[in-house]
Amino acid sequence: MHPRREEIARTAAALMNRGGYVQTPISELLAATGLEKGGLYHHFASKEEIAIAAFDHANGALRERMAAAIDSAARPREQLLAMVDAAFDQVCSPSEMGGGCPMINLSASAGDRHPVLRERAAAAMGELREGARALLRADPDPPPDPDALGDLVVTLVEGAIAVRDVTGDDAVIAPARAHIHDLLEVSQ
Repeated sequence: MHPRREEIARTAAALMNRGGYVQTPISELLAATGLEKGGLYHHFASKEEIAIAAFDHANGALRERMAAAIDSAARPREQLLAMVDAAFDQVCSPSEMGGGCPMINLSASAGDRHPVLRERAAAAMGELREGARALLRADPDPPPDPDALGDLVVTLVEGAIAVRDVTGDDAVIAPARAHIHDLLEVSQ
């Protein structure tokens, strides 16, 4: 990706993950990037293309953090727990992205009116679910239904993040994290 385009995507990711991928006005993007409308559309053909690049940047940052966490652990269940912790830490801490989970935010922002954006979020969520399932399948002592458990873990993470985002209550994350840790230890 062209460096200027990448810079715009990074700036748009921070704005759009907080304010909505569809709802963030172009005027906000122009003010944040210092570009004129023609300069912005020189790099992107449409606002939808900007939203996709912004999502890809935000989701890429999340995936990189989770991959590094997975690499830091030895066994598959430990890797999944590290991935869970990294996901909670990335979306719940003040950061460049802020604003919660990029997949939830893009899907909520897109609704039914922007199927291309919603499909992008669904594909990313599918990759996350498959990653959790694959780690549990690779465990030397896999649970009876690794796919169902992987889906449950992702659902608990995303549900806790959604409740936190809706209520503004960070306190919901710690018990969700603890229950996921307990769930993965019990299923051994």
